[in-house]
Amino acid sequence: MYRIRTVKTTSGATAVQVVEYANNQRTILFHAGSAANSEELLLLKESALNWIEKNNPQRFLFPLAPAKQSPSSLISLEKYSYLGFRYQLLYDTLWSLGIKLKFHLISESKILNDLVIARIAAPSSKLEAFEFIADYFGIKHHRTSFYRQLDESRDIVTTWKSQAESRIITFAKKHFGFKFNLVFYDLTTLYFESEKDEEGVGLRKIGFSKDNKPSNPQIMIGLLVNDLGFPISYQLFAGNKFEGHTLMPSILSLKKKYKIAQMTVVADSAMISDQNVEFLKAEKLNYIVAARTANLPIKTIEEIAKELNQKDETTIRIPTQNKGDLILSFSQKRYAKEKREMEKQLAKAEFYLKNPSAAEIIKRTKF
Repeated sequence: MYRIRTVKTTSGATAVQVVEYANNQRTILFHAGSAANSEELLLLKESALNWIEKNNPQRFLFPLAPAKQSPSSLISLEKYSYLGFRYQLLYDTLWSLGIKLKFHLISESKILNDLVIARIAAPSSKLEAFEFIADYFGIKHHRTSFYRQLDESRDIVTTWKSQAESRIITFAKKHFGFKFNLVFYDLTTLYFESEKDEEGVGLRKIGFSKDNKPSNPQIMIGLLVNDLGFPISYQLFAGNKFEGHTLMPSILSLKKKYKIAQMTVVADSAMISDQNVEFLKAEKLNYIVAARTANLPIKTIEEIAKELNQKDETTIRIPTQNKGDLILSFSQKRYAKEKREMEKQLAKAEFYLKNPSAAEIIKRTKF
């Protein structure tokens, strides 16, 4: 990067040079001359800037102003201090997207919209988000005002959630041809850095942790997305709730809100309880649920193995008494992988049977 350097000469004048610093060395590229007073110094600096403008491949952001206009037409960066910068273009772009989604029409949601933008730009805690909004967007919100807003209207979060979901669905239907024909349901957990759960009917409870944090209270989030992964809806549940019991309220809420007549629900094996299957049938909804073939009767497993006959990509359909059709397929690649893993486990078990002292920690080898 080219810089303008001024240095005092032995005669008392001020020399103006264009220099470049690279590899801890200074190279003089252009000598503009020596100035005896402030007016000459200003003209020499302008001459140096003009030389940089012509010879430096890195262009100036702002055009140069001639010195005859005003002594202050050239900015002396040495007299200024760095105060920071703003993500104004980012904020304006995301805010315009929020307007297209009509989020700005949601009641008393200005703080919420800004927090959403901050979460997209720099995911962090609420405290850091408020600081980020002030520093980089130039908008000041107070956390106390936000919490007071939540305290004064206990239903405001439910209102925000309901209206935001409705506006997203409306936008997706209009612009992306969105339909509820196929939805995917899954559950995740969010834990809190605390050792005590919430008493009474609160959501923060200690339960089965998918984050390996069994001593931390958590909440459960049931999320519904379409076949493209587009979020449709979510429901919050207490952290100690069994995940199989979250499917019915999530589906019912969605079906009732949008008056859905036909829909296929895809979920994992944790949702395949008889109660959930009967519920889906009663609601006249189709479903695709992962099944554990190991839970089937041995006779059925033998019949399936015989019919598939280890032929790669073979698929069969077997009707069941109360859970619909069971669709099974065989993958040679998956079979080879699981066979290798099982042989490793068997070899390990045989080693510990022959060398009991090698099993130092029983818990690690109990399976």
